[in-house]
Amino acid sequence: MEKTPKILLLLTGGTIGSAVNDHCINVDSRRGDDLLAMYKEQNSHEVEFEVVRPFNILSENAEPQHWLQIIEVLQSHRLSDYDGVIIAHGSDTLPYTAAALAYGLDSPSIPIVLVAANYAIGEPNSNAIANFSAAVAFIINMKLPGFYAIYKNSDDVTYVHLATRLQEADWLKDDFTSFGGPLGEFDQRGLCCVPTAKNPTMIKLYNPSLDDVPSVKEFRNDVLALRA
Repeated sequence: MEKTPKILLLLTGGTIGSAVNDHCINVDSRRGDDLLAMYKEQNSHEVEFEVVRPFNILSENAEPQHWLQIIEVLQSHRLSDYDGVIIAHGSDTLPYTAAALAYGLDSPSIPIVLVAANYAIGEPNSNAIANFSAAVAFIINMKLPGFYAIYKNSDDVTYVHLATRLQEADWLKDDFTSFGGPLGEFDQRGLCCVPTAKNPTMIKLYNPSLDDVPSVKEFRNDVLALRA
C-alpha cells in the first residue's frame, strides 16, 4: 500500500491567509482551514498535513525576527519525517523570507516551498489555491530537495523559482520573476526547466552540497528601507 504523503504546513498570514471584510483585507486565522478545505475539494490525492502557525501577519510587517521564528520552527521538527514543507506567506516580502531561509538553514533533504497569493482566497482571479495545489504536487511528484517559491503569474503559467533568486513582485500585475530567469514551469506534466546557464542543473539540485549556499547565522534590523 502506498504511503500517504505528509507535508508540514506553516501558516504565517499574508494575502493567502486573509479575508476581505467591508472592502478591507486583513489576516484571518480561519483562512488556513479554508485553504485546506478548498484544496481537498479540488484534489483527490490523499495528503496528510501537519499545521503550524508561527505568527499571523501581513507580510509587509515582517521583520528579521519573523524569519528567525520560521527557522526555529523548521529546526524544531525532524524534517526527514515529512515529504516536504509548504510555507504560506504574504507576497510583499516573500523574496526576503525566501532568501533568509535559504541562507539561514543548511540545505534540506526535502523540498521547502513558499507560496503566496495575489488576492484573498475565494476572491475573483485569486491564485491562492492554484499556487498551493502546485506546491503540493511539486513536493509529491518531484521530491526535489532545496528551497523554492511557486507562483502562478498573470500569463496563467505557474513558475518555480529558486528561493535565493526571487525578485519582488511587479506592483501592477503581482507577477514574480527571478534573477537569471525562473527554474522552470510547473504543470500536469511536471517541472519543465527553462534552459539558462545561471541556473543549477537537475543533477546538482538532486545532490545538494552544504557549500552551495553560504550560511548566515544572524539577521539584524540595521537597515530600514522607505518607499515613496
